[in-house]
Amino acid sequence: MKVLYFTDLHGSRWKRERAAKLAIAQTVDVVIDGGDILPYLDDDVSDFIENAFRPFCVSLNAAGITFLFMAGNDDPLIFDQDMANATRNYPLVYGIAQRKISLGRYDFIGMNWVNDYHFRLKDRCRLDYPGAPLEQQDGPPVIYGQTAQIESWEEYVRQLPTLRDELRQLPKSRRLARPVYIIHMPPYHLGLAMANRWGPGMVDVGSKSVYDFIKKRQPWLTFHGHIHESPELTSVWKRRLGKTLCIQPGQKGSRSLDGDRLVYVLIDLETRVAKRFEETPPI
Repeated sequence: MKVLYFTDLHGSRWKRERAAKLAIAQTVDVVIDGGDILPYLDDDVSDFIENAFRPFCVSLNAAGITFLFMAGNDDPLIFDQDMANATRNYPLVYGIAQRKISLGRYDFIGMNWVNDYHFRLKDRCRLDYPGAPLEQQDGPPVIYGQTAQIESWEEYVRQLPTLRDELRQLPKSRRLARPVYIIHMPPYHLGLAMANRWGPGMVDVGSKSVYDFIKKRQPWLTFHGHIHESPELTSVWKRRLGKTLCIQPGQKGSRSLDGDRLVYVLIDLETRVAKRFEETPPI
């Protein structure tokens, strides 16, 4: 089974159009979008869903390519239903967040919760584990669609399930299947979540709970994203954790060190041979 994986396009229309053409030209079986699909809110999100995201789904569905997607931490929850409505009539298109989709011998399981972080948008934020320290915040928390103001983010977030809790609640893989997890948050300690946005120098902002989950479960493969610049900072975009291959291709353009390019991975699931590519924007 041949897979094209990308993540963190943040509303880039040329990247999405190019990804569809690449998927069809490469005759892949599955395309996976790992999260942060939508443009930032100063753009017309509804127009993007209708005139960029929906046509992308139409193209892949017509080509017989399965498309798995999930919103990310920068995609406000208030647009989840709009994306679901836009994909409803296409039988090969599936929202994967907190769900399992079985294709042949592979079980694809998604999770789009992330560690709490400094930024204001908190729609999909969780503390990493019980008792985890609270990050210094850049401003008051925002949860789109919630009218009541959150007086204390610390009190609020400590009442929610942790990332560790959310991982435990994910659907189980079938017996003898090969589980493939799409987890927007990268694991700690593997060099896949190195950032230079918080404090001096590079900081590992990955999740210890995700690391522990992979180490214990040992799935066939995991896909990650979220920290765009990590592969640029370290040249590391894939690592093994025991028997598991973990892939985090990064993305260039939004919050990136180097220009605007489409970054994606092609991988043969049977052999787990993966190659990372960069595509330049059209002239």
